[in-house]
Formats: sequence, C-alpha cells, structure tokens
Amino acid sequence: MIPMSLLMDVEQSPIIRPEEPRLYPEQLLAVNAMGVLTAGTEEGNPVFIVRIDLPTGEAILAQTTLRLLQLAVKAFSARYGEIE
Repeated sequence: MIPMSLLMDVEQSPIIRPEEPRLYPEQLLAVNAMGVLTAGTEEGNPVFIVRIDLPTGEAILAQTTLRLLQLAVKAFSARYGEIE
C-alpha cells in the first residue's frame, strides 16, 4: 500500500513543516495532468497518477492507489459537501 496522510485542513495541520526544505517555497505548483494506470499495483489494481511541471522544465510524477484516492474524496466530501 502507498502511505499517505489525509489532512482535512492544511491551515490547521500543515502539509509540510516550516523546517522542511521545499524546491519552490514562494509558490504552490499546479497539477498539470491526472490519469489512471489501470494495473499499477502488484495486485493489478488501478493507480491514480498526477504530473507536476516544475519551472525548470522537469516534471514530477506522484501516485496513489485509486482506492485510496476514492476514500480521500469521500472524506473531503463528508466535511466540505459535494461539488455541483
């Protein structure tokens, strides 16, 4: 399983501690692409992937299981409501 923290309010529970280094501390970068790798886990389950383009021209890919993403969305929706 891919470990991940679920933070319901990053103003109250920061996603990164002030002493942790950041590549671009002056800005939040946008997620440029999202997709699903249909058999991304060893068990053959789908994996959700995001791409973040850096100002240097490089890109970062990050992943979590689709199941974990779906559970996170349910938790966020329970707290903040459904998006219409």
